[in-house]
Amino acid sequence: MGMVGRAAERDRLIDALHAAATGEAATVIISGEAGIGKSRLVDEITDTATTLGFTTVTGNCSPVSGTRIPYGPVVDLLADLLRRYPDVPGTLPAEVWRSIGWLSHTGTGGSIAAAQPLTGAPESAAARMFAGFVELIVGMASRAPLVVVVEDVHWADSASIDVLAFAARKLRHAPVVLILTLRPEIGRPGSQIGAALAEIRRLASTVEVALGPLTGAEVNDLLSALPRPPTSAQRAAITARADGNPFFAVHLARHPTGQAVPPGLQQLLGATLEDVAAADRDLLIQVAVSGDAVELADLATAASDDSTAAGDVAQRVRGLIHCGLLVTSGSQIRFTHALLREVAMSQALPTELATAHHRAADALLQAAAGVPDKAAALAHHLLGAGRISEALPYALTGARWASTVWAFKAACELYATVNRRWTLVPNPESLTGTDRASVLREAAVAYRWAGDFAGAATLVDQAAAIPGLTVAQQIDLAHTRGQICWGIGDLTGALAAYQAATALLDQLPPDSDQVRRATVLAALAQGLMVTGNAQLAVETATAATAVARSVHADAVEIHARITRGSALAQLGALDQAIDTLRSALAAARATDDLELVVRAYGNLTFALGTAGRYDELAAAAEEGLSHCRRYGSVVSLASTMVNNLVSALTKLGRWTAAVEVAERALDDNPAPAVVTYLRLRLADVALARGDLDGCQEQLELSGVIGSGDLYVRSLRVTVVGDAAIAAGRPADALDEVAAVLPMLLAQDDALPVLEACRVGLRAEADLAELSVGTLRTHQSATTPDLLTMADQAADRSPMVAVAALHAECVAEAARASATDTEELWVAARQANLDLGRPYPAAYCDVRLATVQLRRRARAAASVTLRRVVEDAQALGAAGLLNDARRLVELAGLDLTPEPETPKQAGRNPGGLTPRELEVLPLLMKGATNRMIGRTLFISERTASVHVSNILGKLHASNRTEAARLAQRLYLDKHPR
Repeated sequence: MGMVGRAAERDRLIDALHAAATGEAATVIISGEAGIGKSRLVDEITDTATTLGFTTVTGNCSPVSGTRIPYGPVVDLLADLLRRYPDVPGTLPAEVWRSIGWLSHTGTGGSIAAAQPLTGAPESAAARMFAGFVELIVGMASRAPLVVVVEDVHWADSASIDVLAFAARKLRHAPVVLILTLRPEIGRPGSQIGAALAEIRRLASTVEVALGPLTGAEVNDLLSALPRPPTSAQRAAITARADGNPFFAVHLARHPTGQAVPPGLQQLLGATLEDVAAADRDLLIQVAVSGDAVELADLATAASDDSTAAGDVAQRVRGLIHCGLLVTSGSQIRFTHALLREVAMSQALPTELATAHHRAADALLQAAAGVPDKAAALAHHLLGAGRISEALPYALTGARWASTVWAFKAACELYATVNRRWTLVPNPESLTGTDRASVLREAAVAYRWAGDFAGAATLVDQAAAIPGLTVAQQIDLAHTRGQICWGIGDLTGALAAYQAATALLDQLPPDSDQVRRATVLAALAQGLMVTGNAQLAVETATAATAVARSVHADAVEIHARITRGSALAQLGALDQAIDTLRSALAAARATDDLELVVRAYGNLTFALGTAGRYDELAAAAEEGLSHCRRYGSVVSLASTMVNNLVSALTKLGRWTAAVEVAERALDDNPAPAVVTYLRLRLADVALARGDLDGCQEQLELSGVIGSGDLYVRSLRVTVVGDAAIAAGRPADALDEVAAVLPMLLAQDDALPVLEACRVGLRAEADLAELSVGTLRTHQSATTPDLLTMADQAADRSPMVAVAALHAECVAEAARASATDTEELWVAARQANLDLGRPYPAAYCDVRLATVQLRRRARAAASVTLRRVVEDAQALGAAGLLNDARRLVELAGLDLTPEPETPKQAGRNPGGLTPRELEVLPLLMKGATNRMIGRTLFISERTASVHVSNILGKLHASNRTEAARLAQRLYLDKHPR
C-alpha cells in the first residue's frame, strides 16, 4: 500500500537526499505523536534513498531504561555496517578503529562484554570514540551515500544522545543523511534530551519535519486502500474517531461490523489484547518487560516451564505475529508498534509483571550472569521481581561497567539504585565486596563526569560523614572533592581540598600507597600552579615526579612534569620551562594519552606566551590542535591551547585570525570557563578596533568567573579597565583594578600584577589629564603605590614581557605628573616591538607624539603621528586612529606627504610611496622585516605589508629579485 498524504514532508526529505548526494550532509528530525506515521515516512524515504544509490543503516532505542545498553543504537548501526561491509576494520586508520571497534564485539542480545574501550581520562577517550564514529560514517559514505536512521530517540540512552549530537555537528560535508524520530513532548527544552536537540536544531544543516494529523480526506483514502476496506459509513465513523492518526484509523478498521468500538485508543488496543488467549497474553507481557526487543532464544528460555516447551513458545510467537501484534527483526521479537507494548504494560497486573521479571532474570542468570553489560538489565529484572539482595551486586557491576564505557548518566542511575537499596538488604558489604564509603565515592566520580557537580559533592559529604574511615579513604575523598571543585571552576576550593589530602599523607605507613601519594602530590602541584603559587608548585611537582618515577606511574609523572614546567614559566625561568614542557610533550605523545598530550601542548603554549615568543606559540598551538583534531571536537579538552593561541594572535595584531579561532571554538559548545576566556578575548579585540558596543556585548556574554581563576580575572580587569578608560570613565577602571589587585599580589606570577598596574596607572594619568586638558605643561600628583607594585613585580622576573609592561607602567606614572619624556615612550614602544606587539607599540607612539607636541617639536610629532596612522590603519585599530587624528586637529598639523618633484618622480619608476622608498634601501641590504621595523620605528607587521607592496609594484617574485631590480631602477643608493 502506497503512502497516503505527507507529500510536502516527503518532498523536503527527498531534497535532503539530493543535497547529501552532492556532499552536503543533513540531519532530519521527524517528530510526531505516537501512531502519527513517523516510521511509515522513514520507510518511504529509505526506499527512495535506495533507488538513488544510498545505503541505509538503522539503530534501535529501548523503551525500558533498565534494559538499555549504553550506546545501544550506535552498537546497532555499527553491526549493520559490518554486515554490509565486513572489510570495514581494514579500511580505517588503526587509531580510528581502536576508538570505535570495541563496540563491534557483540554477543547474544547485543552484548559488548568483549569490549576493550580505550583507556585514559574519560573525556579524552570518549572524544576519540565520538570522532571515530564520525570518521567511520564518513568512510562508509565514501563508498556510497549513506542514510543513518535512529528511531524513537526519546528512548535513547544519554550516551547515545551525546554521540548523535556530536555526529550532527561534525557531518557537515559528507554524503550522509542522519534521520532521528521522536515524540514531540520528549524533545522540549528542559527534558532529558532537550538540550542536545536544541543544539542540533541550531545547525544550518538540520531539517525539521513535524507530522500533524492527516486530513479527513487522507484518512478516507488510507482506509479505502486497506486489503479489506470498510464501508463508506464505517469510513466516516472511523475518520471522526481517529483524529487524523493513521495508526488509530487502521486499528479501528479491524473491528468487525456491528461491534461496539471503544471510545479511546487505550480501550481499543486493550480490546485487541484481551482477544488473546491467557497463555499468549503472558507471552506478550514477557516481551513487554524485556524492552524494545528480545531474542527469540531468550524469550523461549524465559517463557518455558515444565508444562511449556521451547517449541511451543515459538509456535505461540508465530500466532501473535500472524494476528499483527508481534513482528520479527532478525532473530529478535518486538511489538508491531510501541503503543501496543505500552498498553500491555499498563494493563498487566503487578503480579503478572513481577512474574515476567522473575522469568527474565532467571533467563539472564542462566545465559549471561557474568556479562558486565548485561548486569544492569539483570538488576532491573531482579528488582522488578522483588529480589533486592540479588539485584544489589548486579546494579553495582552495571554502574561500574557504564563508567568504564563513559556512559556516566547511566552509571549515575545505577549508583542511585545501589545507594537507595543499600540499607534495605542484610550485609550489603558481603554481597558487593565493598563498603558504603567506597561506593559513594565511586558514584561521586561518575556524577562529576556526568556534569552533576552538586550531586557529586553531596555524595562526597555523605561518604565523609561515615564513621571509621581509613586514612586512605579520607585521602581519596579529599582528592575527589578537589576534582569536583576544579570542575566548577572553584580553584581556591580545589587547592584547599588537595592540601587537605596531602596533609593526610603523613599518616600513611612509610613507603606505602606510593601511587596514591604521587597522584595527590601531582594534583596539589597543579592547584598551586594555577592559583599562582609557583615556587611551591615547582617543589611539589618535583616531589610528585620522583615518587611517580619510583613506582613507574608514568601518566602521573608526566602530569607532574607538565605542572613543573608551567610553574617555572611563572617564575621567569623560561628556557628551563620550555625545555621541560617539550620533553614532557614528547613523553606524552609516546603514551598516546590524549589528555596528557593536550595538557602538554596547552602549557607549552602558555610558557611560550609568557616568554613573548608568540610566533612559536601560534605554531605550537596549530600543531597541537592538528594532532587533537584526529579525535574530533576537543575544544573543552584543549581549552588552554585554544585560549593561548587566541591570545597570541591578538597580541601579534592578527585580530581577524584571532576572532576566527575564537568563534570556531565557541561553535563547538565548550565548557563555561572556556566561553568566559574566549568572550573576553573577543571583547579585547572589539575594544582595540574601537567598537565599544561590541566590547560590552562580549563582556556581557562572558559569564561568571570561577573563584580563584587567576588568568581569567587578570584578563577581565584588563579588558574592563581599558574599556572604561576608552569610554571616558577612568575612575571606574581604578575601581576594577583595586578590587582584583589583592588576589593578584598574593601569587607569584608577575605578569598579571603588571597588567593590572598598567591599567591603573593609565587611568590615573587620564584622570590627571582630564582636569587640565590633553596638552598640558603643569604637574599633578603621581601614583607611587601602583608604580611601587609594578617595580616590585618587575624586580622578581627577568621576562621580556615583564620588561615591556614595566616600561609602560613607568611612562604612564610619569604622564600622571606631566613628567613623561620622549625617551620613556620610545623605550616602551621598542620593548613592545621587540615582542612583536604592534598595538601597544602604536599606543606608545600616540603618547610619544603628545610629548613632542608639548615641547613644540611639530616636525617630529608629524613623523610619529604619520606612523601611528599607518600602523592603526594596517591593524584596523579605529580607536588609536581617532586618537592620532584628534592630536593632529588639536595641534593643527598636516600629515599630507610633500608632493614629489619631477626629479624625484624620475627616480621612482615603480610608483613607490614615501614610506616604501624608506623601506627599499633596507630591503636592498637584506634586512628582515623585524630589522626594517626597528630601524623605521614601525611594527614588523607593517614592515611586512610595505615589503609586499614593493614586490608587487616592482613585479618581483621575491626579496632578492626586488633588490636586484631596485639596484637597476634606482641609481641613487638611498632613494626617498
